[in-house]
Amino acid sequence: MKTREWHRFTGQFTYTWAHAFDDMTAYRGATPQNSFDIQGDYGNSDFDTRHNFTALLNYDLPNGSSWKLLTNGWTMSSLLSFHTGQPFNITSNVDSTGTGEGVQRVDLIGNPQAGVSHLVQQRRRNVDHPAAFAAPAPGTYGTFPRNFLYGPGFGDVDFSVVKNTKITERINTQFRIELFNIFNRKNLAPPAAGAV
Repeated sequence: MKTREWHRFTGQFTYTWAHAFDDMTAYRGATPQNSFDIQGDYGNSDFDTRHNFTALLNYDLPNGSSWKLLTNGWTMSSLLSFHTGQPFNITSNVDSTGTGEGVQRVDLIGNPQAGVSHLVQQRRRNVDHPAAFAAPAPGTYGTFPRNFLYGPGFGDVDFSVVKNTKITERINTQFRIELFNIFNRKNLAPPAAGAV
């Protein structure tokens, strides 16, 4: 009876859930919508990534009993990385407040995801419904919360095959094939702040 050698397989798995809040994230600019109401910008951080999953898998193939130079020393490895998208803003082309700061958000007047399939939303990057937004009335700031909508997520699977060959006691050679993003998934950055 043959037994499987599970000791040849190793794996590491990590999952992180997080939710980051702040009133200003420096890498997207340091100007609030209303300089007299900094707390009005309190919301999801630009770096907010809710779900993050990573896995590293490694399998050492069993050594062969014949043709050892060719059949021994093979290893297969894979790295999987997936995380949800990051938030973004929708700003207004109209400076209804007269401040000239150019970071005024729009008014939210409807459901931005009404009638939009989440599957389509992720694949085609349609993350908003234009009829859900409007330019603010003169003399007012936009009601759209900071970083309310989220962009597309990220997914990547890498795979490698490695052949280690011992030439002498101190000299080894390695033949390696590495495939990156083997499923050819498109990974897009968060959308640029749209304008209404």
